[in-house]
Amino acid sequence: MNLTYDDSTVYIILFLVAFIASAIDAIAGGGGLLVVPTMLVLGLNPLTALGTNKLQSCFGTATSSINYYKNNLLKEKNIKLLKKVYFLLKEQGMTIKGVKRILDNKEPLKLDEISNQSIKAEVLKNKLVKISNIIRELKETK
Repeated sequence: MNLTYDDSTVYIILFLVAFIASAIDAIAGGGGLLVVPTMLVLGLNPLTALGTNKLQSCFGTATSSINYYKNNLLKEKNIKLLKKVYFLLKEQGMTIKGVKRILDNKEPLKLDEISNQSIKAEVLKNKLVKISNIIRELKETK
């Protein structure tokens, strides 16, 4: 399929797609999933399309970081909370639903029962104690 467009049509299409993609990026991210295929369909070189998308992403990230800073959202308390949630999600393999369930749960965690079922009980127990302490701190900051 060989599509040819005049310059003004290409600019209008790219502007509209970039506008929609930036709205999607502001809400949930992933606007590049619209922009890159559109640029490829319009005949841009794949390397140019990926480079343009990366540059666009850098400006979006810089703008949101400046916005966070201006609205005083970059507080030490928030950063510590995000680091702990990151630890639970990334390092311990939990899901967002699992972390939310733990934070909403009012009962203390019974992690010791899990650690006694493992071959390396001492190592696992230490990790579970660390996770339990992080979860306790998260509940307190909530």
